[in-house]
Amino acid sequence: MKSLSFIKLETFILALASLSPAMAETLPIYRVDVLVFVHADGRSDQRFSDSIVDWGERADPLAHARAAAWVPPVPDMDVLDPLEEERRAREEALAVIDSLRALEVGGPREEAEFMGGPVYPVAWMGLDAPHPDIRRAWTRMEEGVGMVPLVWRSWYQPLAQGDRGRWLRLSGDRTLGVDWLQAESIQPEFELNDPGTPYLLPRRTFRLDGGVRIRQRQFIHAELDLNWQQPVAAAAYPLDDAWFHGPGYLTHRLGQTRTIRPGRLEYFDSSWLGVLIRIEEWPSPLAAPAESAR
Repeated sequence: MKSLSFIKLETFILALASLSPAMAETLPIYRVDVLVFVHADGRSDQRFSDSIVDWGERADPLAHARAAAWVPPVPDMDVLDPLEEERRAREEALAVIDSLRALEVGGPREEAEFMGGPVYPVAWMGLDAPHPDIRRAWTRMEEGVGMVPLVWRSWYQPLAQGDRGRWLRLSGDRTLGVDWLQAESIQPEFELNDPGTPYLLPRRTFRLDGGVRIRQRQFIHAELDLNWQQPVAAAAYPLDDAWFHGPGYLTHRLGQTRTIRPGRLEYFDSSWLGVLIRIEEWPSPLAAPAESAR
């Protein structure tokens, strides 16, 4: 007997199958690449804070990629518990969804140049390599003396008119703390009660911590909120006790937002931090040749 959840899943598949190609093409997919660096001769307008800035609750593309790459132990095929059986049913259903979307192409299949695989890339998941423009910029910084590259991130995301976007965590450089009682944030697509769920790493805080959001109103906007935080010990001014402060952090913040254009490197900077952002619309393999050539 089929479980109620599996019956609902079958209903969902049938609903997706009824979508027209026009509806499927209303949500553009963009690739986003970000590079964060520091100015070698920069001066930070840092301010003291007794607490660290922690973006650990935000979605992290790297954590998502680790979770997606997790390979769970192979269970005994003769004894599958209900959760494992349901998970396998979902995987089979998702494969059916990809096949149904591939059939939505108008005209002969070979004209769409679709070579198989998922119709759409997985959103919000960290990619294995940056865009060539970002890679070249990273190499120039490493070989030069004025800028020091820190981290890069690349991912795909949907973006449509009126989309408020989603904050994604950008962190790295040096680990400042580890919270063994809290797990890192991954995407809600992974259910914690699922036997296939990966083991999560503990939540960490970093010297560079913050986030980026790509959103669209009339134009596409990039919004940055990055923090460079340096631990400091307690200090006292010898002539005035009012200047005493306990241990904490000297924090420099880069908070900017502005419109950006696809297909080119966009530059953001402050007196200490700098950011390069590049976005481009992902060409669907199901698009007609005339549309993909535009």
